[in-house]
Amino acid sequence: MLADYLRTLMDYHDWATQSVLGACIDINENDYHRDLGLTGGTLHGALNAGLQRERQWRLNFLGDNSFHEEAPIKGRDQLARALREESRQWQALVADITDDSLKETITVVGCDRLRYTLTKSDLITQVINYGIQERATIAHSIDWLGQPRPAIDFIAYQQTA
Repeated sequence: MLADYLRTLMDYHDWATQSVLGACIDINENDYHRDLGLTGGTLHGALNAGLQRERQWRLNFLGDNSFHEEAPIKGRDQLARALREESRQWQALVADITDDSLKETITVVGCDRLRYTLTKSDLITQVINYGIQERATIAHSIDWLGQPRPAIDFIAYQQTA
């Protein structure tokens, strides 16, 4: 039952990420690279930071609990493709999880580079929760830039499912 719910939340996570990426298409280059005080400074930086965290957590989920720091992706299209691919990889990971496997503990490297022991369900919840927070900040920034705010609410997702 928990596994089914987390799969639903991961589908929502993908849907909301796609919504934000779609809204970013209409942002001009100057505004897209303007320092808005986000994690990573700009919209591009915030999306890059989110990608790096999700990659780190996915590697942790797979048993690699070393810290990986990658260079930010420079191109907007390349970054969008990488975010879509990361989402597909997470969906593949949760496709076959079971309630029992979600109780397994793993070591993860947090944003602060400290190591934590979590259950697999806790880590999946962290990925989704972090995504919600970051997308809300990005969506607010898109709105502030005068563009339509992307739909990112779980309720809006349920209406499309």
